[in-house]
Amino acid sequence: MPDGREFKGEIKGQDPRSDLAIVKIDAKNLPVAVLGDSDNLKIGQWVVAIGNPFGMSMQNPEPTVTTGVISALHRTLGRTLGRERDYSDLIQTDAAINPGNSGGPLVDLKGEVVGINVAIFSTSGGYQGVGFAVPSNMAKRIVSRLIEGKKIEYGWIGVTVQDLNEELAGYFGLTDKNGVLVAGVVKDGPGQKAGIKKGDVIKLYDAKVINNVKELLSAVNKTEVGRKVKVMVLRDKKESSLDVVIGSRPQDKDLQGVQSSGEEEQMQPGEWRGLIVVDLDSREARKFNSQEAEGVVVVGVKPNSPAESSGMIAGDVILEVNRQKIKDAAEFRKITRTIKGDCLVATTRGYLVIKQASASEKQ
Repeated sequence: MPDGREFKGEIKGQDPRSDLAIVKIDAKNLPVAVLGDSDNLKIGQWVVAIGNPFGMSMQNPEPTVTTGVISALHRTLGRTLGRERDYSDLIQTDAAINPGNSGGPLVDLKGEVVGINVAIFSTSGGYQGVGFAVPSNMAKRIVSRLIEGKKIEYGWIGVTVQDLNEELAGYFGLTDKNGVLVAGVVKDGPGQKAGIKKGDVIKLYDAKVINNVKELLSAVNKTEVGRKVKVMVLRDKKESSLDVVIGSRPQDKDLQGVQSSGEEEQMQPGEWRGLIVVDLDSREARKFNSQEAEGVVVVGVKPNSPAESSGMIAGDVILEVNRQKIKDAAEFRKITRTIKGDCLVATTRGYLVIKQASASEKQ
């Protein structure tokens, strides 16, 4: 406590995905912070961040405060900073937040808690003007269920998706970049059972237009587990309406990758449009620790090549080329030998379009 008192806490409920927990302590007559309405926050609004940065409470239990403004709303960090956590729909603030501030409140000028500080974005490990907080209204929904002893479940359809760019939209014959591309389907997941396939473009979810991955993830997360939802996809330029029964998102340790199976045999490296690939079980590939059973590993990307322009990087595992599955380097060479024009490549990171090489770039 700010006056130096210490209490033993008992965890009564926790939700690792949202990074929230309920901790009970045996104490009476403690002051209570009021939870504000985070839905009414505006960009530019003044806020105060409270916490104990860098473990300063070891010398002085009194918290520190910093001030700033709401610099953005509905920010998503995804899983890059949170491992099993998935930070989405966050408040971004330039109030100074440093390591050790996590769990502290972000309050408005009324003193009401509008967020819970959870993360910073930094290249140095310290404050650089970009901090994030879980909105209070999101916290209310989760902690109220935890207090009741209920399990927190998130909707899940069992697909990996990516945003469309101009190259992908053009390849699939779309007039705009609205929608999300299905890059992978989890075996026996709700999506596969409903008929969703790799290469589908999801345009509508539960009668709502889907413009990007953030909108789809937000909608699915909030959908009640067990509910049947209509999902409209584009496949080969034709619309198809599928009924998906929303599942409960499994723990990460239970999640397996997209469908893959088979054996590979040792082959010589292949090269195409600036890509240098090898079999998954080759010596060069082992350093990338791929868990795929089929495909080829990119071990080199030539500078200024079509492959580099597409965004391919060393370590990518190529699963398909123009919708044809790739088992090994020999098959990769056989398929790519006859390809002309733009080419759709499916990797474990998603789809990419590799353009036709110019005369000076052809091998």
